Amino acid sequence: MSLRIENPNPNPALLRLTPSPDLQIVWRDTAGNIVLRQHSASTLPLAAEPGTSGTLTPVETPAKAGTYTVEAWLDGHPATRREQQVEIFHAEATGEPAAKLVGVRWDPTTVTPGATVAVDVTWRVLRPLGAEYASTVQLIDAGGERKAGYDLLPGGYDPPTSQWQPGQEVTLHYQLAVPPDFPAGSYRLLTALYAWQEGYPRLPIVRPDGTTGAEALIDGFIVR
Repeated sequence: MSLRIENPNPNPALLRLTPSPDLQIVWRDTAGNIVLRQHSASTLPLAAEPGTSGTLTPVETPAKAGTYTVEAWLDGHPATRREQQVEIFHAEATGEPAAKLVGVRWDPTTVTPGATVAVDVTWRVLRPLGAEYASTVQLIDAGGERKAGYDLLPGGYDPPTSQWQPGQEVTLHYQLAVPPDFPAGSYRLLTALYAWQEGYPRLPIVRPDGTTGAEALIDGFIVR
């Protein structure tokens, strides 16, 4: 779920509400019955860039697939209340490979500490996915530890994963932020498709070398 912020000033600003409100979320089925009620701590205070920006908050979804109406608001701030219809699918993260990794591209000259690197990942679709999935790119060190990452959440694709068709090639675009104090050296990029649900199970994929697995690791990401 995204909290949208409008900052009309030419400079970044700090958005703060006192007391800091919780985010309230109510899910209703097609009959209007409440099937799930939840609240989570808001991400305030936060820095707001000039113009329109936003912050993403993971939320729980109903266990049963179907059409729901979602109401969300910040405690004590009725003007923030919004309502939207949402379709919930059961995401299947097992079975035959969903896609083959065709390639991962980035500009090596941009990979420096503190930089944001544009990473493009191209998949060839092997079977209909039938639901909305998330995806990730992660920066992995020599010890296998995740040092940085960028995720595209369900619905953050064009076309969405539920519309991917066998034989189609789809390129996903990521903005990977390298930490300012990041040590120079050689790293690997991990990429995967996964279900936005408990445990975040990954879809089986085919790597460029023909092997299958839950993720692909690409060598040669050099931080200078």
